[in-house]
Amino acid sequence: MASVLERQANSNISSSSLSVLGEDLVFASLTFKYFKPRTAKIPLISDQSLNQLTMPILMLFGDSDQLIHASKS
Repeated sequence: MASVLERQANSNISSSSLSVLGEDLVFASLTFKYFKPRTAKIPLISDQSLNQLTMPILMLFGDSDQLIHASKS
């Protein structure tokens, strides 16, 4: 017996779209199986500590980054 969700999906989405959706769900589940999102607050590191690093450092973030505020960095 088809669930309400399955009936709604079948009435609104073509079978090819369901196939793609299935692939997306598999991809998402594999991603989060191995990816552990950062939930702790990112520690603040002083300019003095950063200046002591000898290796190249690359910092990438966006204007609407939820973890790092660009205007405060």
